[in-house]
Amino acid sequence: MSEDKEGGEEGGKAGGEVPSFAPCDLPRDKHGASPLHWAAANAAQGAEALQLLFSAHGESGVQSLLEHTDAAGQNLLHVAVRQESNHVRALLDACRAMVAGRDEEGHTPLHVAAKFGFEHACAALMEAGDAQLLSATDRQGLTAFDLAVYVGRMDMAAVLRG
Repeated sequence: MSEDKEGGEEGGKAGGEVPSFAPCDLPRDKHGASPLHWAAANAAQGAEALQLLFSAHGESGVQSLLEHTDAAGQNLLHVAVRQESNHVRALLDACRAMVAGRDEEGHTPLHVAAKFGFEHACAALMEAGDAQLLSATDRQGLTAFDLAVYVGRMDMAAVLRG
């Protein structure tokens, strides 16, 4: 996207303001991951990076950033859970709707937590979600509990059955 100092069709704003980027304008790697996905996955520098990205998009753009997905359909919460990031709770606080997000396999973030044995993330997701989250099935018809059993994560199956 190029800047148009006159505020014309290229998305520039009057007065020479720098236009903000829509989430789809963010650069992506070969897997479709953007800087948002990197920030969600990296605990050390990620919190600061997420804050910078969110502030650069303004309050109205934050919601669309939170709904941003990679090529596999994973939102920021999927990525944070998969990397066992400490951003899970912060992302849940920012946008509870991400709990129900599904990737290309139909996995919710709870499926990801169950599959990889991330107990703290699983607990946070169960706390933030509703009862339907536990019964959500992926493309193979597996709930998060079923997936935990399938991959041999009996510890997670026990957490999911509470």
